[in-house]
Amino acid sequence: MSPTFTASAPAKVNLLLRCGQPDEKGYHQLFTVFHSLNLRETVSLTPREDGKITVTNQPADPSQSAITCPPELDELPAEKHLAVRAVKLIQDTYGIKTGADLVVTKAVPVAGGMAGGSADAAAALWAAKHAFGLSVPKVELLPLARQLGADVPACLLGEILLGTGYGDHLKLLGPVPQRYWVMATNQTGLSTPLVFQQADRHPEQLAAELPTELSEAELKLLQGTDSSDTWTDFLELLENDLTLPALELRPDLAAPLAGVNALKDVDQQPLTRAILSGSGPTLAAPALDLPSAQKIAQTFQTYPGIERCYILQGPVPGAQLH
Repeated sequence: MSPTFTASAPAKVNLLLRCGQPDEKGYHQLFTVFHSLNLRETVSLTPREDGKITVTNQPADPSQSAITCPPELDELPAEKHLAVRAVKLIQDTYGIKTGADLVVTKAVPVAGGMAGGSADAAAALWAAKHAFGLSVPKVELLPLARQLGADVPACLLGEILLGTGYGDHLKLLGPVPQRYWVMATNQTGLSTPLVFQQADRHPEQLAAELPTELSEAELKLLQGTDSSDTWTDFLELLENDLTLPALELRPDLAAPLAGVNALKDVDQQPLTRAILSGSGPTLAAPALDLPSAQKIAQTFQTYPGIERCYILQGPVPGAQLH
């Protein structure tokens, strides 16, 4: 009986997301900061001799199956599943004849802007590397990760990263302090391609040229220890150029964003700054401490359409073998 190899990879939040105008291929250049979170997708791979690849999805929490394993995920053809595509890419690249039975344990909401599918791909790459006996470091898998999707390299590496190009060329920004993040998922997903298409309706709001590095002041705030004295400055770093197009498609997201952004601390300073996570519809808000995170989560939950609030921490390591 073949041994099973299990790997996991983290979800992410885009702490900063600046979007450029589409290039000649129709793709958008990005300048973004990926912040990994301690909510992980898990892929278990059992080798099989016939070269075929199968996949089964299961929820990490059965009570959350509606948002982590919706029916459309099971209806997705296996060859389009990112975990399957990742293993197939390993087979093709390294001449592997062995197949794989995959079990994907879903903890990250589908179509939520937290890179759940990308984390599946990253975990599958790492599980396949070990299952097929490949002595390759993560850096050698990055070109494969880029072929699978712009967020896959960030899920493979984890930690906190500056992403340029299509967001898939990465630079480690650590060390940074651990931070709390409240992630408010929605009962209805939002298509990433639709959000970018909507953004293209406002080309004047997309940058003609993007920076390639964070400023020294931005990096200092990102890496510095959080305190009541620096927290407001840190919050001002947070931005997402996809917010307007997402709100045009989903105006219901405006109220929870505004409500949470109105929260104040005891000194009447902003408690947090809620932003869109990636292309949405998940909303993200950092917190200085756990009591603040709990207050933010309670506020999010008062709004219709909010499915669940996760209180998470990060940054965390990327793909790991278990």
